[in-house]
Amino acid sequence: FGGFHMLLREGADHEQLDQVMEQWGWPMGPAWLTDVVGLDIAVHAGDVVANGFPDRLQLDYQSATHLLLESGRYGQKNGKGYYQYEKDEKGRPQKSADPEVKQMLAEHAVESKTFSEDELVTRMMVPMATEIARCLEDGIVGSPQEADQALLYGLGFPRFRGGICRWMDETGLARICEMADQYAHLGGIYQPTDTMRRMAENGDTWYGS
Repeated sequence: FGGFHMLLREGADHEQLDQVMEQWGWPMGPAWLTDVVGLDIAVHAGDVVANGFPDRLQLDYQSATHLLLESGRYGQKNGKGYYQYEKDEKGRPQKSADPEVKQMLAEHAVESKTFSEDELVTRMMVPMATEIARCLEDGIVGSPQEADQALLYGLGFPRFRGGICRWMDETGLARICEMADQYAHLGGIYQPTDTMRRMAENGDTWYGS
């Protein structure tokens, strides 16, 4: 969620971000997903991963999710997270906007910025692309096909897009690197790997078409 937390720090609206990512094809946006998972679990998992890769995943500020958790917001499990929840007649939690969260996130942000839909998608998807590239380079994942299957069935990656490697192929590695370079100053998660750059220069694809 590095890209997510950076966007909130810059003043992005979490409701707009959720809407844009759901329109892009995800079953739920990052703020809603955090509520479903539980803010406590999200913070713990995020901290463990960040401690393992501090050079690119460690934030130098308190994330919005940490902030909300400290205020007693755990997500759907206690009816308040990035959204507030009430159960419908069938006992299913229904989310709605929470003005208190809007105020807390406004105070958390270092600026108030409006983002285009394309910018939000880029800021969210490029970190996933660079991290998957690292997994492939390091042999953590055996092939682009395996990486895509894991994301499709494990994370709910939009099926019609085929997976992150398929998306990179269809977008073009050269274009992905250009998108990443726009935000490389934000940290390692936005910096293309050597393999990505080499593939971009050669016009190669993950699926080798």
